[in-house]
Amino acid sequence: MCDADAQVDLVSFLSDRAKIVKLHGSYLFSDIRNTEDELAALGERMAAKFSELARQRGLVVVGYAGRDRSVMSMIETLLADEQSFPHGIYWCLRPGEAPSAWVERLATAHASRFELCTFEDFDDLMARLHGALELALPATIVSPHDALQGDLAS
Repeated sequence: MCDADAQVDLVSFLSDRAKIVKLHGSYLFSDIRNTEDELAALGERMAAKFSELARQRGLVVVGYAGRDRSVMSMIETLLADEQSFPHGIYWCLRPGEAPSAWVERLATAHASRFELCTFEDFDDLMARLHGALELALPATIVSPHDALQGDLAS
C-alpha cells in the first residue's frame, strides 16, 4: 500500500499481488490532498507510476465518482494512447447511480476499453468475482480458528 507521492517509486507492478495506491494521500496523515487546488494535478511521481500501471494493466474503479481534474484528466490522457489499459477500465457504479459527466464522456469515447458496471457495494463485487472465478475460500475464512493456530505455531 502506498499513500504518498514520495513512496510511490517503491510500488512494483511485476507481482500479481493487489496494490493499493492512494492517489491523494490518506486521511490518516495531515498531508492529504483534498482542496480544489490540491486536486488539480497528481504529484509528479504518482502520475509517472499511474502511467506505468496503465501500460501494463487494466483498471477497476470502485467507490470513486470521477469528478476531480487530477485523476480524470490523467485517465483521459492515458486513454488517448491505444496501448494504455490493455485490459480495459471497469467503472463500478451503484444501482441507479448516474456516472459523472466526465466518466460518461470517457465511456462513450472509448467504448471498447471502458465499461460501466453496476454492483450493490464492494462486498457484492468481490462475491461476484469470487464466484465467477470459481475460487476456493481461503483457510482464514473457512476455518479462522485453525488458520490462526497454524500461524501462531509457526
